[in-house]
Amino acid sequence: NSFSGKDIVIDGMLKECNSDTDTFSEFSRKGNKKGSKDLTLMYAYDPVSKEPVAVKPYPGNMLDLTSVEDFISEFSVQSGLIVMDKGFYGPSAVKTIKSKKNLGYIIPLKQSSKKITDNDMDKGITSILSEYKDAHIFWKKKKLDDECYLYSFRNPKDAYDQEVGYLSRNRKKGTYSEEKYLDKQNEFGLIVFESNKDLEPFAVFEAYSKRWEIEIMFNLYK
Repeated sequence: NSFSGKDIVIDGMLKECNSDTDTFSEFSRKGNKKGSKDLTLMYAYDPVSKEPVAVKPYPGNMLDLTSVEDFISEFSVQSGLIVMDKGFYGPSAVKTIKSKKNLGYIIPLKQSSKKITDNDMDKGITSILSEYKDAHIFWKKKKLDDECYLYSFRNPKDAYDQEVGYLSRNRKKGTYSEEKYLDKQNEFGLIVFESNKDLEPFAVFEAYSKRWEIEIMFNLYK
């Protein structure tokens, strides 16, 4: 309750776990490839104070969107802004969050999402995010009919690096085609977020940028 109304970052990680005595040790999608079992650790923290809010383990084979839906219900998260990764996106998880009147979310969409192309969120991104000083970031915002907002951001440097990497890989493999390249072109350097809150673009970008701080802690665990 002491974190009620504050921004909360929620993320999950797979931790190698081959125990014979717990109920979490299961083969994840990655675990099958590396030949060892995992457990999933869901973790929430306050990005301002850096304090942990809640943590809960799940079986390694559980889908991210299933575990985050349970996580929100388990800890009765009722208000604030939840920042999540794209693996947590799903109709049921979004419905759970929207059912709580004072709870908001920010979540990146997968590049293949039809919401991006159907709403032209990969085109015409020309406004500069002037508050962000570490790089040149362009943004675009659009409100949909169902109390849903989309926010696009494009980093020109990332776009260049991704485009060069894509061309290098495909030319080396002999798989380059003009048609596929043209379909891919708008994705370079692009990230699109969905939210149920009307926010300033900088607030969205900064909130997701802070989410990466939790990855440092996860790397320490691993």
